Amino acid sequence: MFTVGASALLCIRLITSIITIVMEEEGEENRLASALEVIPRTMVELRKRGGSPVDDSLLPVKRRLIFWDHQRAEHDDYLGPSPRFSLDDFKRMFRVSRVMYNDIRNILSAAEPFFRDGFDVMKKKKISVDAKIMIAIKVLVYGSCVNSFHDYYQLGQTTALLSVQHFTSGIACSGTLCDKFLHSMSPSDAKHVEAMHFHQHGVRGMAGSLDCSHLLWKN
Repeated sequence: MFTVGASALLCIRLITSIITIVMEEEGEENRLASALEVIPRTMVELRKRGGSPVDDSLLPVKRRLIFWDHQRAEHDDYLGPSPRFSLDDFKRMFRVSRVMYNDIRNILSAAEPFFRDGFDVMKKKKISVDAKIMIAIKVLVYGSCVNSFHDYYQLGQTTALLSVQHFTSGIACSGTLCDKFLHSMSPSDAKHVEAMHFHQHGVRGMAGSLDCSHLLWKN
């Protein structure tokens, strides 16, 4: 009786696998050769019929390219040696004084590379640091979406979102700014917030509330 050892059996399996792979490759080559013969004939027939060889519905939808005017955002409405609006207007608009804004800008510029001036790979000047910081402050102050001010600051949605993210992380990582803006309310702060809430909503003894009037309640 003829017996096959383990090594011989392994060689047989290896040879069988190689033969199978070679046959599959030959089959792929034959199919590829036949496809190369069929594709030109199909293209010619479609051109004769006046049809399009590519279905337009299968084509990827391209995003519309917007050319942002970054120099337009470098205006002198609030900054510069002679701004159009006064310091009181700046504080009323951004809820922070001009001096505090300069301190925030200096701290963020030193800690976050995102808030630094420079040039991109195309040797063009990057988006203004003031535009990034101002749109982040406005989004947080007014609780609006990032697209609310992108036309004024000439920023896209992605850049505006990154501005808000880097701004909040920079505030949280800075000990000076964290102690200034993220500390717990003192009794005087609580009274001030309660007075603001009463002036706005007419309800005493509350520091804030959630507006759920747009929700449909079951009961």
